[in-house]
Amino acid sequence: MTYEELFKEYKLLTCPMSPIEHFMVMRGKIWQPKDSISQGRYSIELSLEPFRWGDEEVNTSIKLDFINLKGLPFKELSNKAFPFPINPEDGYIDGSVYLESTHNPIDVTLISFGILYSDLMSEQDLNENYIAVTILYKFCWEGEDPVNYPEIKRVNVVLKYVP
Repeated sequence: MTYEELFKEYKLLTCPMSPIEHFMVMRGKIWQPKDSISQGRYSIELSLEPFRWGDEEVNTSIKLDFINLKGLPFKELSNKAFPFPINPEDGYIDGSVYLESTHNPIDVTLISFGILYSDLMSEQDLNENYIAVTILYKFCWEGEDPVNYPEIKRVNVVLKYVP
């Protein structure tokens, strides 16, 4: 094995471990921020179940902002999928999770919307503002090279629409 190969292996061994296996989503919400910066885009927040990381009990969430869903209103997102490039390419989702006193990047590669819960009901129901969604994403420690974190995580969750 060459020195370069050994060094590459060593670098991968010394990179911080990924906490991604601890990211269990409890609930989520989706909304369209009313500020002028968002310009009709959506935001999503995924609340994670508390978990231990090192000596610390962590209560955090994944926050995704500036999500361009082609200007569609919430009720038209059902059964549509949207691929996204990763940061820093144009069109990426500004995503992060607060862990170890910093906002660590979350790169979303796909959001796929399923059924709108009102479509299951024959009459107006309290569930009209919920939609099933699948999100594919990657976690990376702030300042680290994303190539060291190739794992893609899939989360299936029901999002509550907050008008």
